[in-house]
Amino acid sequence: MAEPLPMIRILFANGDAAFTRRATRILQKWDGAVIVANVGSEDQVLTRVEELQPDVVLVDLAIPDMAGLHLVTRLRTMLPQVGIVALTALGLDNQGWAVAAAGADAVVSKTAIRTDLLPAVYWVAQSKARSRNGSTTPGGPPCDS
Repeated sequence: MAEPLPMIRILFANGDAAFTRRATRILQKWDGAVIVANVGSEDQVLTRVEELQPDVVLVDLAIPDMAGLHLVTRLRTMLPQVGIVALTALGLDNQGWAVAAAGADAVVSKTAIRTDLLPAVYWVAQSKARSRNGSTTPGGPPCDS
């Protein structure tokens, strides 16, 4: 039997207060996750990610004052060990490949956060933990259909 994961530390990069509240409520239902920061600008995200070293960063691709794909690329370059879950309102058909190419580990449609957010965060955290330990994770990240 596999050992349980330690607490997953999440930084949420999102400028939409209503969406942030909704997603935070979903994440708080899971005892295995703690939100270490909610930030709404690129400078804040980059500063807080370096400072807090979260396990997973949730990046809203529509975050104000920045291009979400650009932020994903910068995060991947700065901290390759951090998991990145991109959140999109446009659907995976429109952005899925571009987000993956930018360096995200998983993509979740904002319309599917109730069912897909927790599995994506868990999978990404587990995958990153395994890669730090030198093993691999079969399969790919969860995505909505």
